[in-house]
Amino acid sequence: MAINKELLDELRHRRTEALAGGGKEKMKKRHAEGRLGARERVELLFDNASFTEFGMHVNHACHMPGFAAKFMPGDGVVTGTGNVDGRPVAIYSQDFTVGGGALGQMHAKKICDIMTLACETGIPVVAINDSGGARIQEAIHSLSGYGQVFYKNVAASGVVPQIAIIAGPCAGGAAYSPALMDFIIQTRTHSSMFICGPDVIKASTGQVAPIALLPGALKTLAVILPFRYMVAFPVEVITGQLTRPEMLTGFAIQTGWMIAAVILYALLWRFGLKRYTAVGG
Repeated sequence: MAINKELLDELRHRRTEALAGGGKEKMKKRHAEGRLGARERVELLFDNASFTEFGMHVNHACHMPGFAAKFMPGDGVVTGTGNVDGRPVAIYSQDFTVGGGALGQMHAKKICDIMTLACETGIPVVAINDSGGARIQEAIHSLSGYGQVFYKNVAASGVVPQIAIIAGPCAGGAAYSPALMDFIIQTRTHSSMFICGPDVIKASTGQVAPIALLPGALKTLAVILPFRYMVAFPVEVITGQLTRPEMLTGFAIQTGWMIAAVILYALLWRFGLKRYTAVGG
C-alpha cells in the first residue's frame, strides 16, 4: 500500500522547519558575528553523511499561557550519533537560535537519552554548549531537567569519555554539566562560563560586573578546572587575556588547596577518624 502523499508532504514540511532552527535571519546574524549554528557544528565534527539525528521533531512541553503555542524546533538541542574518523560518537549540540538554547523538560530528556545510549554502547559523548541556562517558563520542570542531566554525567563518569565544548554562553545551571565532564574545550571568542551573570551579580551585591570580566576561555581553564587537567599555554596564547603571573597564581592556589586538603585529612585520620573507628569497631 502506497504512503499517503499528504503525510509525506507534512513530514517534509516538519523536517524543513526542524532544520531551519530559529530561522534564516538569526543564522545570518550569527554568521556575521563569526559564529556557527548548532547543526553546522555537528556537520563539521562528523564524517560526511554519518550523522543520524534523534528527536528531530520534538517540541517543548510547556503549557504556560503565552508560551504553549510557540514552536521550538527540537526544543533547542540537536542530538544524535555519527562517526569521527570512522569511530562512533554521541553528541548533543545546543541551538542558541531556538529560545537562547535554554534547557526545558524535553531538551533535558533528549540529552539524557543520548547519554544513556552512549553508556549502553560504550561510545564517547561530545556536548556542544551554547545556552542561556534554565528556561524560566518551565520552572521546576527545567530545574528537574538539569538534575537529570547531572545524574547522567555522574553515571557516565568512568564509563565513557565526556567532552564538553563551550561555544557560546554557558550560564547558570548550564555551567555545572561541563564541570562534571572529563574534558572542557572553550573557544577563545564568543564564549563564557559562569553561574551568575552581570544582572544577577548587580542585584545581589550591588557590584557592576561587565560580561568581559566574567570567565572567558583561558581564565576558566586556568582558575576553575581541577589541577590535574591544567596545561601550560604558550605565551602567545595567553597574551592579552591571561598573564603569566595570573596563570601561575591560579596554579599556586590550586596546589595550595590540594596540599591543605591532604594535611587536613591526615590530621583527621590521625586524631579523629582513626580513634572513632577504633571505638566504634
